[in-house]
Amino acid sequence: MSLLSMIQDTYDILGIGGTTPTIVIQSNDVAVKQLLALANQEGKVLNKRFRFEKTVSEAVFTVSATANHGTIASLTSVTAASVTGLS
Repeated sequence: MSLLSMIQDTYDILGIGGTTPTIVIQSNDVAVKQLLALANQEGKVLNKRFRFEKTVSEAVFTVSATANHGTIASLTSVTAASVTGLS
């Protein structure tokens, strides 16, 4: 079960109306933002209540470019605040 599927199910069950969301993180829909905030809050509560073996994953990115395509910020919406621990 993904965050998107949980938000979609909740959206439909509550009868919020409109189109079922296809994105969550970058959504401008106020209801989707509220459901994301609730999911984040519940996730933090569950993380404090239970010991999970793995709540942080390490990612390795290997890139190769033969030309300058600009900065990461100009190519994506990912910010330093959302990506941490890279060296």
